[in-house]
Amino acid sequence: MTARRSTTAWRVGPWLAAGLLAFVVIAVIVVRRRERGMTEVARIVELDRARRDLDAQRVALERDIRQASSRDRIELVAERRLGLRVPSDSQIITIVRSRGVGATADSAVVDTL
Repeated sequence: MTARRSTTAWRVGPWLAAGLLAFVVIAVIVVRRRERGMTEVARIVELDRARRDLDAQRVALERDIRQASSRDRIELVAERRLGLRVPSDSQIITIVRSRGVGATADSAVVDTL
């Protein structure tokens, strides 16, 4: 009977070792993939935070552009830096120009200076 057990153990031993080795290899792969997944999640969170910061910065810059290009702001800069001012009604001259020989009253163009 002893000989029988040793031959049975000899047959099961390599399969048991191969199974344990396969288990360890699979466990290592699972742990590494999970570790990589956690790293990617941290990177995604960081990129999402950066995107939110950039969106907030874009909104602030658009607000600054609207303020800087407003009529009141442009008039103020034109008056202070360039010495320009809005003309009074008496300073505005309207010139009517006709479009050629067969021009009608409807085809006249009005230019303001």
